[in-house]
Amino acid sequence: MNMTRSDEIAAQTNIRRALLANGYTPLANKDKMCILKGWPDLFVDAAQIDVWSGQLKWRATGVRIERALVAIDLDVNDADSINAIIDALPAHIWEQLKRAPVRLGKGGQGVLVLPSRRG
Repeated sequence: MNMTRSDEIAAQTNIRRALLANGYTPLANKDKMCILKGWPDLFVDAAQIDVWSGQLKWRATGVRIERALVAIDLDVNDADSINAIIDALPAHIWEQLKRAPVRLGKGGQGVLVLPSRRG
């Protein structure tokens, strides 16, 4: 089923609201790029997310990696290899991974975002 552009924006708005509610800073993206002016210091709240929802050019969402966040970007187009990498992660990370936002791309590609133990 193909989503309309309006459906895509609504889905991204819901993702952004959920990220914000869970303590992450969502950023409106164009494809995989954040081209928002001043994005490293941009204050993001529900009102800002509503502004983005009215602008059709922001059809994707990123997460600003800040404070004690770590991103594990698995740009490997092989699901078995990604599973092997994930299986090799230290056991103490698993509880954090259960709550981590995950972006899955084509093939086996994905990004995990989780808090660092060190802060």
